[in-house]
Amino acid sequence: GIFTYYPELDPVVEWSYIVTFKGNTRGHHYHKEFDEYIMFVEGQGVYFELLEDGSEYSHPISSGECIFLPKNIPHTFIPMSDCKMIAMITKKWNDCKEPITSI
Repeated sequence: GIFTYYPELDPVVEWSYIVTFKGNTRGHHYHKEFDEYIMFVEGQGVYFELLEDGSEYSHPISSGECIFLPKNIPHTFIPMSDCKMIAMITKKWNDCKEPITSI
């Protein structure tokens, strides 16, 4: 299959290959300076977004899907299996004063 996604806002300027093992998570965090797209290459898990009212939105994710993570939106990912992903961001990580902010 061919899966095509189009950036919604700023162009992608950097991408990273990420391997996340089942049971590992960063916890809720957000990015002040860039939007992020994550394309899932292998594995499955659940993406969580922290909403303004304190509740969480959850979305199951599996291979072939791509999610959009806007600036300043707290999020985390819980892998249900070992996962391989491509993360694409709209500002270079090393050009950011604070690329990741933990909650």
